[in-house]
Amino acid sequence: MYRIGIIGGETHINEITQLRGKMVEITGVAVRPDQVEWAKKEFGAPVYTDYRRLLDEKPIDIVAVANENDLKAEVMLESLRRGKHAIVDKPMALKLSEVEAIERLAKEKGLRVLMLLTMRGSPWYRKTREIVLSGAIGAPVQVYGKMQVPLKPSERPPWFLDKYRAGGPILDLALHTFDQVEWVTGLNLTAVTAYEANLSHPEMKNLIDSGAELFRLENGGTAFVEQNRVGFDYDYRLYVVGTNGQVNLLNNRSIRVQTQEGWREYGKADLGPTVSVVEDWLKSFNGG
Repeated sequence: MYRIGIIGGETHINEITQLRGKMVEITGVAVRPDQVEWAKKEFGAPVYTDYRRLLDEKPIDIVAVANENDLKAEVMLESLRRGKHAIVDKPMALKLSEVEAIERLAKEKGLRVLMLLTMRGSPWYRKTREIVLSGAIGAPVQVYGKMQVPLKPSERPPWFLDKYRAGGPILDLALHTFDQVEWVTGLNLTAVTAYEANLSHPEMKNLIDSGAELFRLENGGTAFVEQNRVGFDYDYRLYVVGTNGQVNLLNNRSIRVQTQEGWREYGKADLGPTVSVVEDWLKSFNGG
């Protein structure tokens, strides 16, 4: 059983709480003052408003960091300095220099860091990866990925709508797809050009609502990723064109594979279960 201290009450907290009593014990939580009452009910653990007091007073093996994006780097570095392993919601920082500092300190201290790229646990993306890495469609030539998630500005905290605090949808949304391109194909992204815009809410001066990126893959192929918070519904897609076919994942409803033998479609019944990326990571501490 791993002792977890949770810092922040934003997204993906359920990745931790679903393992409570099974693999983790939540020994304490630190949140903003306006989240205290919610946190008391949600976690059933002592609640602090100063994360340093939490680190000082509670036994913690791993910190789970899910606070505002612009404050994550500070919390990560302080936790690592104190010898804590870390699970952090994406993005772990807004600046490359901060990411490099986190990586450097973790290596110096011999500590492990997991960023919550939760789509790796999705049976749809896991099946797509299995197909591509099996060589069924040949070597990847082109990849297209899309993530569309409604903005719902009235339901978002103010910091989330500020590109200087949240980082915009490249860091908060498309980061998932960048990871999927590399994870599904087994190829690194080596060069990029990108554009962003805000056309839906020009009155929100610090909002970014859309963008797109063109990448070069390490094998010379290309990848195109687009993300937006303009649409009224969720739209997730991943297409991989290979030298001997293609695989198309559409909205977690179907996977269509084309090879020289023709088309084959996979549905929910063909997939495995959803995998907890946190549980997988915790198991790896003891070699599985």
